[in-house]
Amino acid sequence: MSRFVWLSLVLSIALVFASFTSSPAETWEDDCGYFAIDSNESGGPVFEWVDISDVGEEVTAGLQDDNFIGPFNIGFDFPYYWYTVSQFWIGSNGYVSFEPGLLAQPMPAIPSTRTPNNFLAVYAADFIFNDIPNSPSKCYYYHDTENGRTIISFEDVRCWLQEGNQGDHTFQIILYEDGTIVYNYREDEGPISNNSISIGIENITGDTGIQNYFGVQPPSNYSIEFRYPEEIQCEVHDVAVEWALTETNQGLFSLVGQENPIYVSVLNTGTEPETNIEVEVDVLQGIFLDPTDYRDQIQTIDALEPGESVLLTFEGWVPEVEDIFAAYIQVDMSGDEVPANNDVFSEYSAVDYTGGATLSFCDDTNESSISWIGGEGNGMAVGFPVPQPTKVNAIHFFVLPGQEGATTFRGRIYDDSGEGGLPGNILVEQTLPMTTNQNGEWVTMDVSDENIIINDGAFYGVFVQDGDDQIGTDQAQPISRRSYEFIGAFSPYRSGDTDDVMIRADVELGEFATITGTVTAEGSGDPLRARVWAEATDGSVVQTRAGEDGAYTLIVSPGTWTVYAEFFGYAQFVSSAYTVENEDVITLDIALESLPNGILQGNVTDLQTGEG
Repeated sequence: MSRFVWLSLVLSIALVFASFTSSPAETWEDDCGYFAIDSNESGGPVFEWVDISDVGEEVTAGLQDDNFIGPFNIGFDFPYYWYTVSQFWIGSNGYVSFEPGLLAQPMPAIPSTRTPNNFLAVYAADFIFNDIPNSPSKCYYYHDTENGRTIISFEDVRCWLQEGNQGDHTFQIILYEDGTIVYNYREDEGPISNNSISIGIENITGDTGIQNYFGVQPPSNYSIEFRYPEEIQCEVHDVAVEWALTETNQGLFSLVGQENPIYVSVLNTGTEPETNIEVEVDVLQGIFLDPTDYRDQIQTIDALEPGESVLLTFEGWVPEVEDIFAAYIQVDMSGDEVPANNDVFSEYSAVDYTGGATLSFCDDTNESSISWIGGEGNGMAVGFPVPQPTKVNAIHFFVLPGQEGATTFRGRIYDDSGEGGLPGNILVEQTLPMTTNQNGEWVTMDVSDENIIINDGAFYGVFVQDGDDQIGTDQAQPISRRSYEFIGAFSPYRSGDTDDVMIRADVELGEFATITGTVTAEGSGDPLRARVWAEATDGSVVQTRAGEDGAYTLIVSPGTWTVYAEFFGYAQFVSSAYTVENEDVITLDIALESLPNGILQGNVTDLQTGEG
């Protein structure tokens, strides 16, 4: 919902809705050959609600306010534009998507290359599932195998409104095996916040889609049917940086002196086979302040089929000082028609744990601030992935007072045991004093006596409102994409591509052990830049890549670990289990056995780079 306060934008948002609302037609089509027709038109669908409330899987508990859940299996390969999808995510704001992403107020016009893309906006509006105890809002999905379809239903859903949540909106999506899509609207009672409504479909690139309704509510007892083209009529040449560093393009922390390989996934999002795709990685230090090109590498992908992705590994770099680094990844292909998805900035901050460190994705200047209207108990969060076992000593919040005069806010630390690594358990909560400084200032939550140890994964610093108090946001590049909204549930921050929430953490080295050695070729003794990783009995994984001299080091928490190594053309190495305690140092030299000619073993990265 648009509960966050950017006072200077309120008028402009209202003008957007007034200027660009569009009344629905009765038939629509797009450049790729999709044809849509509604139940008011001769030859259109007949409205028929499919009740799945007794047979479907209820997923209401996961839906809150401005969040999404998934993935769920469609149950068959569903043809959508020129590609097929097999999974979907459900958004609390009345949409289904084929990749994770949040649609929130103001709802986008369709099509738009601004992310997220690749969705079915059956009724994208500011709905809410957790507004009151025993909320009537429900959501179900059901695989109707007998009729070759999957149904997702939103029932009795209320709309968030500043004057009080209300309404009764019931609608559903039906996906058929032949690619047909049906939107059904059973009841539509009550207003929508700011008339922020978008109904339609949009493809993976965001440059093609159908807008059925924008700023206008659909009628009750009404249907829209989208018919899959007999032949896809559009020809799209497009490749994209699917992700870099992590599968969600999120920032990381690196230790000073530690080598950092860069992983990049490139996807052919077009309709045609493509060749000769250049992928360039620049590692920049002091980005947008006094940037230094720390490393520049290029790899070429010879061929990529539509819908195919390839994972590349670029040689790592070793940061020598604490500073902000960013990996800037760009793809270059002749004739690429969608440049908006050709590059990604991913933040990589180097920290030195000697004597303690501060984990931060922001600077000291806030360009804006956020507060949820009527949002007492809601807030914002930042995730901190740890590069090694870590003790958390303090969390710092850059806060600003609101108009209501709240004198406190709450600070929390969560672990990452929630679904998909989201915040799970509260490790500590404190009530903190709100500043009276209208320009904002840092307020510290001291947890040094709480003995909070994070061995791997991430922890979260969370700001919780006690009124209309605010937290600052930083828009200086690079952006970490590690900020989250907390409105009863956690979800990625809707402005997370452009803003970092201003929360920091003071940490020091936790208990750890070291596994170190070299990787060489058996017989010759030549060093190998192999991928080396250790897996604990609880499923934790720590990985690295051996250097030019074959040397590697793994920093692990106390426990039992098994070490693995692989390099293209060599058999995978698996060690016996090692049980380590704090400050143990295990030396493990690894000799990889060459595979016979004609036998290849390795991962996708190996096949692209010749490395493990």
